[in-house]
Amino acid sequence: MAGVGTDGIGLGNPDNSGEALSPVAGAVLGSFWGKALILAVLSSSAASAQTTILPAARSTLAMAAYKALPRRFAHVHPRFQTPSFSTWSMGIASIVFYAALSFVKDGAYLGDLILCLGFLIAWYYGITGFASVWFFRRELGRSAKDLFLKGVLPLLGGLMLLAAFVKSAYDLYTGESSTTIFGIAGAFVLGIGSLVLGVVLMVIYNVMRPAYFRGEVVPGADVEIHDETAVRNP
Repeated sequence: MAGVGTDGIGLGNPDNSGEALSPVAGAVLGSFWGKALILAVLSSSAASAQTTILPAARSTLAMAAYKALPRRFAHVHPRFQTPSFSTWSMGIASIVFYAALSFVKDGAYLGDLILCLGFLIAWYYGITGFASVWFFRRELGRSAKDLFLKGVLPLLGGLMLLAAFVKSAYDLYTGESSTTIFGIAGAFVLGIGSLVLGVVLMVIYNVMRPAYFRGEVVPGADVEIHDETAVRNP
C-alpha cells in the first residue's frame, strides 16, 4: 500500500481485484525484479500443489506398511526410492477430486470444502493427541519427563483441538454457506460426511484385515521394494 496505494492493489480498482502482485512488483521492484517476483510466486504455487500429494503419499505408505491399507500402497520404486504407487494414486485422486468439485455449481462445493479443512485438521490432530496418551499409558509413571511429554502435552493438545473442532462444527452448521445439502450448510455436511465415510471404510477394512485392528502388527513392518521382494524396515 505504501508503494502503489490502495487502488493499486485492487481496493477500489476492479482492474486489479483479481491479484495484487503485478502492479506492486512493477511499481516497487521494477521490470526485471518484478518478473522475478512473479516467477517466485509461480514456483511457490507449484510447491503448494506438491504438498497436497506428498504428505498423503507418505501417510498411505506408512499405513500400507503396517497393513492398514492394501500392500500395493507400500511399493517403493527400486530406482527413485519413493512411494511411487502411493504418489501416483494420491496425485490422480487429488486432480479428479479438484476437477469434479470445480465444475459442480461453478466451484461452490470446492469453496465449502476448503472452509471445512480446518475442521478436519482439528479432528485428526486431536485424535492423535488422545491416541498418544493411550499408547504410552503404561510409561506415564516412569518419570516426570514421560508424564509431561507423553501424557500432559498430548492430552492438552487433544482437548484444545477438540474445543476447536466443536466450535468449527457449530460455525459451519450455523454460518453462511454457498451450498446446502439436505437443507444443511454444505461445508458442514462435507466435513461430517467425510468423517463418516472414513469410519465406514475403517469398519469395512477391519472385516477384510482384522489383524491390524487387533494390534497384531508390530513395529518393523514390511515395505515393498520390488514387486516380488520385501525388506524389513528397522
